[in-house]
Formats: sequence, structure tokens, C-alpha cells
Amino acid sequence: MGKKVTRIVALLIALFFVLGVVAPVLVSKVYGAPYDSKVKEYEEKEKSAWQQLQEYEKELNQLGEKSYQLEEERKAYETELEVTQKELEEAEKIEAEQREKFRERFVTLCDRGAGTYLEILFSAESLSDLIEKLVIVREIAEYDNNVLEAIEQVKNQIMEDKQRLEELLAQIEQAGIELAANEKELQTKIAEITAYRQSLEQDKNAYIQYLAEKEAAERQTKAQAGISGQVGTVAPGRVASGYFLWPTNTWYITSEFSPNRVNPVTGVLRPHTGTDIGALQGAPIWAAQGGIVVLAEYNGGYGNCVILDHGNGIKTLYGHMSAILVSQGQNVSQGTQIGRVGSTGNSTGPHLHFEVLVDGSAVNPMQFF
Repeated sequence: MGKKVTRIVALLIALFFVLGVVAPVLVSKVYGAPYDSKVKEYEEKEKSAWQQLQEYEKELNQLGEKSYQLEEERKAYETELEVTQKELEEAEKIEAEQREKFRERFVTLCDRGAGTYLEILFSAESLSDLIEKLVIVREIAEYDNNVLEAIEQVKNQIMEDKQRLEELLAQIEQAGIELAANEKELQTKIAEITAYRQSLEQDKNAYIQYLAEKEAAERQTKAQAGISGQVGTVAPGRVASGYFLWPTNTWYITSEFSPNRVNPVTGVLRPHTGTDIGALQGAPIWAAQGGIVVLAEYNGGYGNCVILDHGNGIKTLYGHMSAILVSQGQNVSQGTQIGRVGSTGNSTGPHLHFEVLVDGSAVNPMQFF
């Protein structure tokens, strides 16, 4: 039997050790960030959307610059094409004139007005005349060929330039179509991201308004319970050290009492009037001291809330309960379970918000344990 008891004791010690190490870790994972961190999330999303909008507008400006450059190139190519077309027409005109001169020359060389080389040759009256005319025909033919080849080369070059310019203009037209499509797509994205930013701004403002209404409700409820909502100090000896029992089964403090905490919503100093103790959902909440229940109901941002009056101007407040186990007017003893840990009200994870109030002002609870 002795060995069995020893094993049980060892097991309990090990279990206690594990809970002591693991429980804070578990609680830290379950307990959420302060509720007003949602405003920061909205602002981060707005910042990201604004950066994306700037990128889109930058791309749109770049496309606009490309479109402008393409338009300038198109105008230049069209002007060059007009010049090339005129050059081609001029070359064709010169070619036609040159051919007419050749024909007139042949007529002059031929007594009968013949206009072909064969007629010139057949008109020779003697061998010497034939030879002379052969020389003339050869010279004329060489000249004709040289002139015509030169004109043909010029025409071909002009036609190549014209074809090149027409291809470039076609490419510019296609590029313009693609740019217009890209601009339209970017404009759609800009409209969407702008609408998204406006939606975020509206949601953020609505949430801030919601927080303001919750805070107003809290102040009203506190005023009805005789709580000023201000922080203060307690005179030495007013409440003795060890006066309170720790109100739940964990010691994991997630947010300490602070008279000068910057409010994440308003950006101004706003006191945190209690101590937040992270705990698992449903964990017991005990009365820190005996007293009378002066409030046991849903209390704005505190969620399900209990306030105990211990006399001598001292009260304790227990917020965010998942369940309230006492009723208003009830007299409870120290250590009585008055509720269970939850995440009601302005909370994103299970924890107990514990306040100590002296003459209506919140004071640091830690000095009384």
C-alpha cells in the first residue's frame, strides 16, 4: 500500500509540474489579442490597398507614356509614308517620261517613224549604214537599259520603304490595341481597389463607432454601480495585503493594470483599470472576498459581469464570464464560485478581467493578494 501511495503522490507531483509548465502555454494560445487590435488590422489592410493602388496608377501612367510614344511614332511614320508615296509617284512619272523620250528618239532615228530597234536596223541602205545603225542601236539599248535599271532600282527601294512603313504602322496599331486593353484592365482594377478601400474605411469607422458605444455603455453601467471609471490609489492600511483570494485557477496575467496605456483606437492615454488573467473556457471564478452582489448581468464591453461590494468603499469586478452563477442582492463568502471564465463582451479569447475599486476608483489589484 505504501508503494501505491508513493506512486500516486509522484504522479500528482508530475501532473502539477506539467500543468505549471503547459497551462500558461495553452492559455497563451487560447487568449486572443485585445479587441481593438481589429482597428489596426483595418489600417494595415487600408495601407496594403493604398500601396496596391499606387502600383496600379504607376503602371497606368507607364502605359499612358507608351501610348503617347506610339502615337508620336505613328504620326512620324505616316508623314514618312506620305513622303515615300510621293517619291514613288514621282519615280513612276519619271519612268513614264523616260519611256516616252525613248519612243520619240526611235521615231527620229527611223525615216518612217519606226519605234523599234528592228525597224531601225531594217531601214539600213548599205552595210556601212547598217554598221552605223548597229552602233547607234547598241548605244541606245545600253543607255535604255542603264536608265531603266536605275529607275527600277529607285522604284524597288521606294516600294520596300513603303512596305516597311506600312508594316510598322500595322505593328503600332496592334500595340495600340493591346495598350488600350491593358489600360482598360488597369482602370477596372483601380476602380475595384478604390471601392475596397472605401469599404474598409466604412467598416473601420463603423467598428470605431461600435467601440465608442460600448465604452459609453460601460461608463453608464459603472456610474450606476457607483464606479467612477478613473484610476486612483489606496491609503496605506485601507486594505491589507493578503485581503483577497486569487479569483481563478491560473496565474497567467495577459494584461496588467495600467493608469497610462495608449488606447489603440483613439491614440490617447486611456487607463487599463484591471488585471486580465488568461484562463481556459469555463474555468471557475471565485469571490476574492466575501460581500454582496450588486451587479450580476451583461455589462457592455465587460460582457457577463459580476460586481461585489465588500464594504468600507471596496468593490471587486469580474468581467467576460461565460456564465454567471450568482444573482443581484446575494451575499457570498470568500472563495464562493460566482461564475465561469469566458470571452463575452469586448474580448477575443477566454480570460477574466478583474478590477478592484476603492471609493469608486480603480486601483492596482496586485497589492492586495
